[in-house]
Amino acid sequence: MPRYVLTITVTLVILAAISGFRLGKRQISLDFTGVIEAVAEIHSASYGGLVGECYGWPGEGNSVFQVRCGTGLYSVDRLGRVEQMKEDGI
Repeated sequence: MPRYVLTITVTLVILAAISGFRLGKRQISLDFTGVIEAVAEIHSASYGGLVGECYGWPGEGNSVFQVRCGTGLYSVDRLGRVEQMKEDGI
């Protein structure tokens, strides 16, 4: 195999690995404050109220975060999906 083909192939593989790592790192970073703000905006758009009235805490089981906005309780899983829960937590 010619040397230039090997050099180009190695360079492309390294660039693809670096790009994949950076994109993956950006995808999985869940910021606690960002999650609360996102859920607060969803709640505010649906039911009104102030965004600053929401607070959150680490969840249990499949829920990574739980956020309370007024009387609404929301569960956020590790993929960022938001689900509104009933008052009894179901």
